[in-house]
Amino acid sequence: MQKNDVITEISKFHNITNEEINNLEKFISFLLEYNKKINLIGSSTIDNIWMRHILDSAQLLEFITDKELVIADLGTGAGFPGIILSILGIKNIYLIEKSPRKCQFLREVRKTSPNQINILEKNIDDIQNIKFDVITSRAFAPLDKLLNISQNLLKDQTYYLLLKGKNLEKELDFCKKQLKNYKYQILDSRSSGEGKIIRLSKNNL
Repeated sequence: MQKNDVITEISKFHNITNEEINNLEKFISFLLEYNKKINLIGSSTIDNIWMRHILDSAQLLEFITDKELVIADLGTGAGFPGIILSILGIKNIYLIEKSPRKCQFLREVRKTSPNQINILEKNIDDIQNIKFDVITSRAFAPLDKLLNISQNLLKDQTYYLLLKGKNLEKELDFCKKQLKNYKYQILDSRSSGEGKIIRLSKNNL
């Protein structure tokens, strides 16, 4: 699935504009240039970057009810899904990443979005006095660890939107006791046959 196919797919759940498409292209240019210096994405994914990274991130928009909600992207790495969501209209997002070199990239590339992007260069469990409406993450940590380290970020109505791969069932099985406190849905990914999205909350979904 290449650029035009991905744009068509995104259009099914988001009214994508020409400006947004241009900003996604600028982001990709930054990413590929920086990837020569530090490892941000695997070389095997470059030829399929629009599907593997852009669509994979963008699909979370379908489940974000209000673009004014404040979002935290945990272990954002190269800015997936956080920067893509920002480019596509999320007004205020926090990118949480402890790697100084990746944060340097994020500070450069956030200019591709017209919306507010805040970069927190620290461990997740060191973050104090900030609560979020939505928590996202992609290929960052197993579900049990992710739930444990993010408890200090939650409001009463916070929900998680997590991009997961083929090991999701094992992760769910491993944290059965934790999940008794949550309600969750497992949704199919638009970008991968093996991928899943898990929407999870301590309250009603």
